[in-house]
Amino acid sequence: MNSQIENFAAQYAAYSDAELLRLASEGGLREEAELALREELRKRQIFPHAVRQEKLHRKRAELQRTVGSNPYFTSRGTGLTFRGAKYLASKDESKVVVKTRWLVILWMSILPLGSYRIREDDTDRGFTVLKKEKLQWDQVITGWMQTGSVVILLGCALLWFRWWVERS
Repeated sequence: MNSQIENFAAQYAAYSDAELLRLASEGGLREEAELALREELRKRQIFPHAVRQEKLHRKRAELQRTVGSNPYFTSRGTGLTFRGAKYLASKDESKVVVKTRWLVILWMSILPLGSYRIREDDTDRGFTVLKKEKLQWDQVITGWMQTGSVVILLGCALLWFRWWVERS
């Protein structure tokens, strides 16, 4: 077992600090590898706080990668988009809002896919996804009410048109 720890220690000594942080944040190592990694982190004075920060950074990057792309086709009004805006705390009022991601067809909110804490910024997308939140039902109900209103209005217009054609 000591020879395995020494092998891992030699391997980790060749890694950069960033590679060690990535490895520590991913976890799932065998006991010998974990011991050698902890020792190398201690030698380089990379503390558990830095590992937690790296985990958080990787989690946010993954969330941004999966949720951040919003294929919304404005010419047809169909795709995925964020709608609504809600501040969960007074400290959030600095451009951080909770929005619900929707499947949209013909500009109408059809299916809520989840709610996310989003920071509005100057990136090419205009926002950064920070965290997944529990579904905001007030935004869901509002979206469905707007869609329902449009459907009812179109239905009434269709009925009126039908009545008008039959009357003529």
